[in-house]
Amino acid sequence: MTLEFKPIPKKKLNFNIKGRSKALRQTLEEEGQYHKRMLRLTTRRWTGTRPRFQSKTVVSPTRLFVSTAPRGGYPPSGRSGAAKWWYLEEGTEIRWALMSSDWRSKTRSGRLRSYGGSGRVLIAGRKAMSKRNIAARPGIDARNWRAEVIRLRSRKFKGRLQREFDLDAQNWIEPKALRR
Repeated sequence: MTLEFKPIPKKKLNFNIKGRSKALRQTLEEEGQYHKRMLRLTTRRWTGTRPRFQSKTVVSPTRLFVSTAPRGGYPPSGRSGAAKWWYLEEGTEIRWALMSSDWRSKTRSGRLRSYGGSGRVLIAGRKAMSKRNIAARPGIDARNWRAEVIRLRSRKFKGRLQREFDLDAQNWIEPKALRR
């Protein structure tokens, strides 16, 4: 699953891509750097492993896009920083952990920045909680960071491509947001 800005024309691009592909690629790579910078804000105060973000750009006669996601891909596996990031990004239905009464998350839904958290995990794991007859807790709220980056960057990204490459706004579909 990746964050994709896809300024794809409904038909073929209305100009010859030859001679412009280098400039287009550079523009898309710069946009990818913005995405990485913004997504790093989500893990700024994390302790332990953090995900590394990577961007991929595609420039062809029918597709232009930049895709940014944590390294390690999707679906998340293990206890890596990327897995933790995806669980927070998408949320969970239930949580097999009991938190202290002063628990406060470092991240919030719809906010890119991470803040100082507080509290600690008292009991973690399905087995440990079942052994003590403690039911699963409500899940983690989805943070929706990718949607927030798209909201913040889509207009600037679309405008920049139109300005720099004089692309007709009528031929463009809005950037596609979240794809697996």
